[in-house]
Amino acid sequence: MLVCTIPAQIWVDQWGRRKPLIYGGALMAVCFLIIGSLYARYGHTTSDEVRLDSDSAQWVVIVLIYIFVANFSWSWAVVGKIYASEIIPTRLRAKVCAVELVANWVVNFIVTFTAPLFLQSSSSGPYFLYGFSTVVAVVVCVLMPETKGHSLEYIERLFENKESHEESRPSILSGSA
Repeated sequence: MLVCTIPAQIWVDQWGRRKPLIYGGALMAVCFLIIGSLYARYGHTTSDEVRLDSDSAQWVVIVLIYIFVANFSWSWAVVGKIYASEIIPTRLRAKVCAVELVANWVVNFIVTFTAPLFLQSSSSGPYFLYGFSTVVAVVVCVLMPETKGHSLEYIERLFENKESHEESRPSILSGSA
């Protein structure tokens, strides 16, 4: 994980924010979905364990876990925190970043706590759930504005103008054109 975060920390200002989030997230989703497919095909759950009946599937899962961790490390682990802190207004940045960090810990706890329970009822279900959730996150990243090369003041104005622009836009549903 440490080795994979180094390139992102060095080159994130050249890469931008969106591309690592999109590509890293897409690769993570693919890993989840392939692992889920392998467990759906070769996995079974007993009262005390989840097993894969194929030795080659076991090795593929191990390799995919390493690929997932590497992709998370160079993309979401580094760039997600940078982007989240850049888009918060200056007056709220410290408080919101603290809340974001606590939320991250809480979600990690929930996933860690519930995954074994989820795996008892479905050996592939958690992988499909997290894989499709990651696909949704990638779609959101595609819609996000790029913040590379912009000052924090410009980014703040960008998000403030976007909100005020959307409020002033006539609504198709209200009948105004």
